Amino acid sequence: MAGKPPTLERTLADMQSWPSSWEIDDDRAAGEALVAALTPFVRHLYETDVATTTLRRHVNNLWILGGEVIRQRHDDNETDDVPSLAEVVDEEGGPLLYSMDEAEQRPFDATCRALHRFLTKPAGKRVIATRRRTPSSAISFVKKAQLDAMIEEATVDAYDDSEQASGFLACFEQIAVPFTTEVLGGEVSVTGFDLTDDEALVAICRRGKAKQCIPVLDLQLPTPPPEGHDWIAAYRRWRKGR
Repeated sequence: MAGKPPTLERTLADMQSWPSSWEIDDDRAAGEALVAALTPFVRHLYETDVATTTLRRHVNNLWILGGEVIRQRHDDNETDDVPSLAEVVDEEGGPLLYSMDEAEQRPFDATCRALHRFLTKPAGKRVIATRRRTPSSAISFVKKAQLDAMIEEATVDAYDDSEQASGFLACFEQIAVPFTTEVLGGEVSVTGFDLTDDEALVAICRRGKAKQCIPVLDLQLPTPPPEGHDWIAAYRRWRKGR
């Protein structure tokens, strides 16, 4: 998704209109409670400097999630309290959205999994500390069968390379960022991942005010590697087989 990335202030301001867009039979207060519960996670997304496309996708999926919570509350018993976010998202994703096909459900579930990790991880550990580097060839000894299972998860119901690459990008949300590594002899901070116009996954690297996108195939990882790094190994194996 092109365009200038929205500022945190602008996003938080836009979120104030969400309760009215979700409203069913005068349940504005329930929507306002949901926005208040989602706000810390949105702030966290900006603090971790995720890619613009990923940020927009997360925010849009959070709006969808809130609307689904309000709809289900209304269908079940509108006098009940709004369920906590921890009750509607888990390590598998979020609620099944019947208005979406499976290709659309996958990135929605990725957002819900990221929200679940945020809610269940102690506040002091939500930004993972970085450590010294090591050659990427030494970072993973995951069995081929495990990688093949991960490839299948990322590409299920994806009918071409473009959809499959998008599936991997959604799965890359499970990689803990930021982390430090080395690019061209200098230390950089990897703050997120994105998809180029030619369907290649790149790592967003920052050094001071400078920003550079490095192909994931060429990215050197630190030791110990970040949580979720096996997805990089799975992506490389998938690309090798193209």
